[in-house]
Amino acid sequence: MATGEKRLPREAFTKKLRRLCERLDERHQRTIPFKHWYFKDRELVAEVAVISLWVAGSYARGALDCGDLDVVLQLAGPRDSPPLSTLTKAFFGTLPYVRYYLGEPAKNSSGVEFPEAVLIWSGPGCDWNARVAAIREVSGAGRHNRPTDAAPLRLEQLGADLDQLASATEARERGELEWAFREFNPESLQPIPVEEIEFGEEYLMRCANLWGKKSQRIVPALLRLAREVEPLGDWSDSDSSRTVIRCGGTLVHVGRPELCVWRLHDNPSIRQLALIPHLTARGPNGAWLIRRGASHPDHQTMRGTQVFYHSDEIGPVVRSVSQHKSYISWIQVLDLFATEEQARQNLKGKDRDIRSATDDELLELTGLCDALRIGRRKLAITWAAREYAKATKPASIAEIASTLKRLQGAAPPLTSGTPLPSLSARSQ
Repeated sequence: MATGEKRLPREAFTKKLRRLCERLDERHQRTIPFKHWYFKDRELVAEVAVISLWVAGSYARGALDCGDLDVVLQLAGPRDSPPLSTLTKAFFGTLPYVRYYLGEPAKNSSGVEFPEAVLIWSGPGCDWNARVAAIREVSGAGRHNRPTDAAPLRLEQLGADLDQLASATEARERGELEWAFREFNPESLQPIPVEEIEFGEEYLMRCANLWGKKSQRIVPALLRLAREVEPLGDWSDSDSSRTVIRCGGTLVHVGRPELCVWRLHDNPSIRQLALIPHLTARGPNGAWLIRRGASHPDHQTMRGTQVFYHSDEIGPVVRSVSQHKSYISWIQVLDLFATEEQARQNLKGKDRDIRSATDDELLELTGLCDALRIGRRKLAITWAAREYAKATKPASIAEIASTLKRLQGAAPPLTSGTPLPSLSARSQ
């Protein structure tokens, strides 16, 4: 878990736990009105009773400071009970930093067993004060180490479930994914003066006007991050979601982002995911950057490829090409060459350098364009370039690798090119 997560002293959670038990002593059975997802046109009513309450997590282990209070509730009531948030608000009001799970410690809605759970409230008249006092404080007892703790964001910050988080963590352990967390500090969240907003960044500002207020707060930090990790990238729409946008080869999710690592698979237009949840008091607040690892199948597919391309003082030279019959008229095309000699012959007297890219470095280039032109072959990278490439869908990474290897099949190994430069200069 990222170090940016806010933790509170144990005493603060002891007060919350006592408050929960006091509310149950007052009334452990309630009649709760609620809306059902199917019967949206009428209000339903449910009689719900709390049978037992356990405390779990770091508090139950005696930690001196905690990130939250994990509470497991066993209920009695109808099968179609109110949503968890409606139910807990009716019984306990709104208590920040309290996480509720339904069921029992061994099997509950979190999907994780809580072997350390302590039964606190078991019915009216129980001595819950003594049970709370019996939990000993243990110096150094923090979070329980689970494989999913390698993720820098809390599950509650994501539009994902525990299985998806565990799957991503396992892929990282196998070397198929790699990630980093860029924490937002107060300076990065400071507004950027209007006169310092560059031409291409105005598109992000227009899109951000459609976001919620919580998402709009991260715009300055997002701009500063993009200038660093996608200095040559252009902002553009990604799909129908208002909170998903692209900058170059980085797909940005804001709000409550999905853990959509599947978008990296066989997709040459995306080299990186940036998951940026709402800012919260607890945190961590920042961007979770996820990329393909060395063992990712796409990297294995690209292994053994090499191309040459033209570069100027800004970076790789990308051409604007008009598609006359398409509703998306202008697209960005990158020319690649199978040999250094071919790249040199196509300079046509222009003051440009010749660079080379090998293997997975190619995925750094494909995120900068809509289409590739390799000799006479045209390959669509994005859906916008289908007319240009005369294709029904974008090319796969396997198709790109196959095209390159076929062109280079009769050529000797190429080693004279200059390595792919760091993309550190902002595209103008």
